[in-house]
Amino acid sequence: MTALDIFTKLCAEIEQQSPESIDRAVNCWLQKLRLPVEPNEVRNHINLLCRHQPLQTMLNRVVQESQRSNMKSIVLFSFLLVGAGLVLYYLKRANQANNDRSWSTSGRTTSQQYILFLVLDADGSQATIERLRRNEPIKSSSIETLSSTSIVEGIWQGTESEFQNLRLAEVLPEFQDYQGESPFDVYLVQIELQEPEPEFKKGSNSMDRYTAFRRLLGKPHKILEISNRLPREAYKKTHLYR
Repeated sequence: MTALDIFTKLCAEIEQQSPESIDRAVNCWLQKLRLPVEPNEVRNHINLLCRHQPLQTMLNRVVQESQRSNMKSIVLFSFLLVGAGLVLYYLKRANQANNDRSWSTSGRTTSQQYILFLVLDADGSQATIERLRRNEPIKSSSIETLSSTSIVEGIWQGTESEFQNLRLAEVLPEFQDYQGESPFDVYLVQIELQEPEPEFKKGSNSMDRYTAFRRLLGKPHKILEISNRLPREAYKKTHLYR
């Protein structure tokens, strides 16, 4: 039996039930077709379709025509409505799936990290550097040193990707194995932040930065890296500010 034969048989069966209305004919089709979906959801889409004025006009014409053609117009038109409702049902399901994937993807890509980069006078920050090397969070005893304009010789804040692109952690190759000691030496410190602090931007003074470090005590942060003691001339980056 071909698909056309099956369709013709279903039409005859539904027509014999005398579906005097589009609504009853739609219900008959939903029962006969045994669709692998929730019938009520398809029905809801059909109801939404039928609210449009052009379709309402067409429905009235079909009902009038059916009175002269033994319900065939109602049977066929209701079949088209079921098909349209089924298409809308699957489109809605596909759209929901796309939204779920989009939400999941956005959730994985919004974890942007920020870097606070400091160039510190070696002698003035020695005690603080020793505490930071123990991978401890910044403590109140270190704030005065980290915000002092006489100890902080350079500071920068930005995203992790910007930090990598600018290569801010790189030192001149000839100084990478430096073993000397000079009153002009420095340490390079990288701190990971969950969000940027406005007081670490260019133009802020020591009191602003003190406030930012004080606020940072209660926020997640991580000491990523501390360089060896380096001569000041080993670091020639121009993107830092004081």
